[in-house]
Amino acid sequence: MTVEPIDLSFVVDASALLPLTFPENGSEEVSRIFASIGEGAKLSLHAPSLLYIECAHALMRYVRRGSLTSEEAISAYRYFIQLPTTPHDIPALDLHEFKWALDNVVGSYDAIYVSLAKRLDIPLVTMDAKLVSKAGSYVQLMNLTQADLKIISFKKA
Repeated sequence: MTVEPIDLSFVVDASALLPLTFPENGSEEVSRIFASIGEGAKLSLHAPSLLYIECAHALMRYVRRGSLTSEEAISAYRYFIQLPTTPHDIPALDLHEFKWALDNVVGSYDAIYVSLAKRLDIPLVTMDAKLVSKAGSYVQLMNLTQADLKIISFKKA
């Protein structure tokens, strides 16, 4: 008897992907979690198109700080753009999402990730502690690890 893999879909933000290529707090844990999530599952990653710009921005910042060489940053960026992630164009937040972001002092980029998770009705994977704390009243939180990797999904009305 063949067991069909389960379909797992997530929205991922840059904070969840950067540790896959750059050694920082939680990077080993994030790699282990993504590997274990994928075991026996069909993993589908989604992100707003701005994911690639955010990753590029972070990698450039690491180079300027001397934490990465240009070659390491290029290699990491190549890795990001080759990930099997489905990009989604979200030209604007709707009025409800914009008000939520204003009321909760959430940045517009973070609000786009939350919006995509809501629109697709799938969890958002992030390591952004500020986003987790601000989104708590509007989303379900599940702590996956001691490394503060969180899965966020909009609460059902």
